[in-house]
Amino acid sequence: MKEQLHLLWRLQGVEAALEEAEEERRRYPQYRRDLERQIEEQEERLRRAQEEIEELERRRRSLEREVEENRERI
Repeated sequence: MKEQLHLLWRLQGVEAALEEAEEERRRYPQYRRDLERQIEEQEERLRRAQEEIEELERRRRSLEREVEENRERI
């Protein structure tokens, strides 16, 4: 009897683990979509940051040219 209870307890644990695994499998597509969305958002932030850096570099070069022109005038 004790052994049967132990086996029943183990079987219930296995069934619970299987149910949990099945639930995770059902949720996987949503997790994946969420991760893909997060990746896209990060890529967009990176793209905007790169564009901002490029704009700042253009502005810096422009200001350097202005400084050089002003030095030549002086």
